[in-house]
Amino acid sequence: MKVFLSGPAAGGKTSIARAVGQRAGLPVFALRGSEQNYSLGTASRAPEHEKLLRWIEEEPRGVFDLGSQTVGCEETRRLVLDSGILVTLSASMEVLLERSREEGLSSEVDPIEMEKALRDAIRKLSASYWECHAEIDTTGLSAEAVAEEVLEVAELQPLLVPLGERSCRIEIGSGTRRRLQKHLKPYGKASSPIVIVTDSGVEKSWGAEVREIASRSGHGVIFISFAEGEASKQLRTVERIWHLALDGEVDRSSMVIAVGGGVVGDLAGFVAATLLRGVAFAQVPTTLLAMVDSSIGGKTGF
Repeated sequence: MKVFLSGPAAGGKTSIARAVGQRAGLPVFALRGSEQNYSLGTASRAPEHEKLLRWIEEEPRGVFDLGSQTVGCEETRRLVLDSGILVTLSASMEVLLERSREEGLSSEVDPIEMEKALRDAIRKLSASYWECHAEIDTTGLSAEAVAEEVLEVAELQPLLVPLGERSCRIEIGSGTRRRLQKHLKPYGKASSPIVIVTDSGVEKSWGAEVREIASRSGHGVIFISFAEGEASKQLRTVERIWHLALDGEVDRSSMVIAVGGGVVGDLAGFVAATLLRGVAFAQVPTTLLAMVDSSIGGKTGF
């Protein structure tokens, strides 16, 4: 097992790497670039690349604590993604600034300038940070609690379609729909409802279970079902979903989740793309064809 931890400076990577190593019995390797050089560009090869390459080749297992800018280099980032599980650790700006002060990263820097530099660095690296197998918000969590989540991701071995901020993460396994609650709990704003779209066939089998799992996340749930089959693949169905979602007061922090086969995924994906700017989208495919084809890549035509 190789686990790589990335994220902005003062994101808690060092303490969390140690906690992961202790929990899993893995050696910890700290790769430190220039954490204070927030103006560093992202196009050039990371200066830590050769050392990281050597570690990856020589060490069969371990937890790798990366510098804040290491994954900004595409060559280095792809090396990491091909070698193990990459987890981005994030936190609120208030927490990052407080940790920066505690760790002495900003002791001689004007606080306003420090915040501006940190925001700029995160903005420049956001696409690079998003290319990962999972992102964990560490705000309010202990290192041990985050370590547990990191190891859960490592055990799941999710697949990644690396497309910057458009990256898709794919979990494969029996009963993955039951993980909906875990994914939704930290997502967006608590006041933002989740829209679940399914068809009558899936509703009979799993409708009540999926609705109950999603409701445990603390979000309101708008549950919408339509008649199964190709006959529902029409604008009238989309209009019905639009109206029900808007009546349920969705906002730009809401998420649309398709639970079903290709028809469900196509319609729900189109709704997410046209409902409000910024609405997120996830698929829980229930047919073999949807699992290997229509749920991957964002095909939402009808």
